[in-house]
Amino acid sequence: MKKDTFYSYRYFITSGPQTAFIKKQNQISKLIEMCKQSHLQKTLKGERIFGMVYIREIAASVHLLKFYKASTITKYEFDLYDDIAAVQDETLPFVFVVIDTDNQIVLMSKNTSVFPKERSGQLAFQGFVRALLNDENVVFSLEPIVENSEFWLLIDRADRVYKFRLSLRSPNLFGGYKSTDDFLKMVEEATSTDQVAVELESQNGSLIVAPQQFGDPLSYADGGGGDWSIELSFPGEPERVKIRSGSKIKTFTIPRPSEKEALFYGDDKKILDVINAAEDVLPKHQGDTKVEKKIDRPEKE
Repeated sequence: MKKDTFYSYRYFITSGPQTAFIKKQNQISKLIEMCKQSHLQKTLKGERIFGMVYIREIAASVHLLKFYKASTITKYEFDLYDDIAAVQDETLPFVFVVIDTDNQIVLMSKNTSVFPKERSGQLAFQGFVRALLNDENVVFSLEPIVENSEFWLLIDRADRVYKFRLSLRSPNLFGGYKSTDDFLKMVEEATSTDQVAVELESQNGSLIVAPQQFGDPLSYADGGGGDWSIELSFPGEPERVKIRSGSKIKTFTIPRPSEKEALFYGDDKKILDVINAAEDVLPKHQGDTKVEKKIDRPEKE
């Protein structure tokens, strides 16, 4: 059985007064409700038309949509004078998008005929939602969830660590490690910032980066909440090496449905399995009980 690949992201709604946070968060739900009534469309960068079509609700707060990029193809056909003439025809190639508004997860199916590169799809969807929100006080960002990093293996192998930089997005609703989550919320409420960056440096390479201090924040970053970079050297290799996070986005696969179901992506349970697996990328703090997404209606026979 063939399988389709889905890229995984976290979305963030930041900027503006923190007192307007719930209002900002609800705007994504409002967009989805608008999309239920009629498909949404925007022209980006003055020429490219993108749009979103609502398919169905998979479970509470989990929605399936199609995100398309309108394009024009040229066909050559016989005209009324029995000559061959160019005819412009519009086509709407699309990718499937799953949005979980509880955990701020976005899944986007891989389709290189629509978006040749993963990042082009990410930036297109981010720009599309920003254009729909059309609010200078609200910034919608889409960040990749990455494979579990080898950060601590690099630290163990290194004989010198010169520089470490960690950048974290202020939390929205998806949770995460309590110590990091609470700290970022405190900073955001006190300063109205939407991002916190820490940079440590040692000229002689004696920098100490320990799991006790940075284990939680690094896991938060890999779960879609930020990024990091580190500059170090290894035994027998005098040259410094700079390594960044986010080199490999976390992907999930869903068995492709039959041709009859292909346009609607009929197996909701498999999609929810992927949503739950994506949420597992960002572990909860001790004492949390994970609430798995379930289909809240009778399954199709």
